[in-house]
Amino acid sequence: MSRQINLILGVVSCILLCYSNVTAQAEKSVFLIQVFKSDSTLLRDGTGFFMDGNHGYTYAFIFRNGAFARAITQDSSVHNVVKINGFDPATGLTRIELDNMLSAKISKLSSVDRTSEEGATIKILYAKGVRSVKSQTLKITKKDEFIGYGEAFQVSSKLGPETSGGPVLNAAGNAEGFVLPLNESNNQGIVINLSLIHISEPT
Repeated sequence: MSRQINLILGVVSCILLCYSNVTAQAEKSVFLIQVFKSDSTLLRDGTGFFMDGNHGYTYAFIFRNGAFARAITQDSSVHNVVKINGFDPATGLTRIELDNMLSAKISKLSSVDRTSEEGATIKILYAKGVRSVKSQTLKITKKDEFIGYGEAFQVSSKLGPETSGGPVLNAAGNAEGFVLPLNESNNQGIVINLSLIHISEPT
């Protein structure tokens, strides 16, 4: 009996360790984005993430009324936002180009076409200052069609404004979606399925 218990405990420990490693790797894909006024005072900051390449992704609202922006990756390197490479008008997800990315030590999330089912556990990552990534582990409570957004899902806790633009991971550490704020004053937000987002090149 004791051998069986030890074996079960060993398997559980291995699963937890693997999940911890997956999360630690995924955290390197998250960056802090800072938007400044023309006089170089900080206007606001937020979260962005790398996925399927060196392009960064973030929520478009963060650039409102800003003059210029930069990103600070988890290796503490600073990169200027030099170009907006694409934009999804339905959700506001924006693809940005950063300078000096060849030397940056980052991870890139892999996206999946299908989201987890209701009741599944997901993890939301978001930047909280320089070289600090926080996470929320939540459950999917409802999947629904949101007008203008397609399929999205609600989660088991309110989503604060600090999570806006943060990637949403499944148990395997793959990106399923990102957090879209609906009402930041009431901490209301939904998770948008990344596979339904259509980012078009700016004209």
